[in-house]
Amino acid sequence: MKPAPFEYCRADTLDEALDLVAEFGSDAAVLAGGMSLGPMLNMRLARPAAIVDVNPVADLSGIRLVGDAVETGALCRQADALDSALVGDDVPLLARALPFVGHFQTRNRGTLGGSVCHADPSAEIPLPWQRSAATWSSGKRAGCAPSPRTTSSRGFSPPSASPTRS
Repeated sequence: MKPAPFEYCRADTLDEALDLVAEFGSDAAVLAGGMSLGPMLNMRLARPAAIVDVNPVADLSGIRLVGDAVETGALCRQADALDSALVGDDVPLLARALPFVGHFQTRNRGTLGGSVCHADPSAEIPLPWQRSAATWSSGKRAGCAPSPRTTSSRGFSPPSASPTRS
């Protein structure tokens, strides 16, 4: 099947991405990896008026330790998280789940944020997200409150104590 017609918008900066999402509002879909969005478009489960491609926005990449949380940019590829010593050390459940996400081709393109924002159960990422009480933080500025799908990064916090069985 082919997707319904949409306007393709390439954002080269974070400000441009925020402007485009503000312009199209809830009729915008943000393209980062496309591993979840692509099939939804092809099956016409999603019919956005515009696709905002954020792949050129360098500010949305990376994995960092911020305080006691591991923060990943909206463009953090699953393969990068899998190879990250920081993720392996501080978010072991995510590190253990990532090898089971699709295959290496999809992990090289798919993003952590995309798997979560689409609640893609085949991606194995929503469980470590929920278990570690991860949160979204969105790019915001005066007069613009974008969807978390836009520029979100997330912080994975290691659990404070190991779960116990009763």
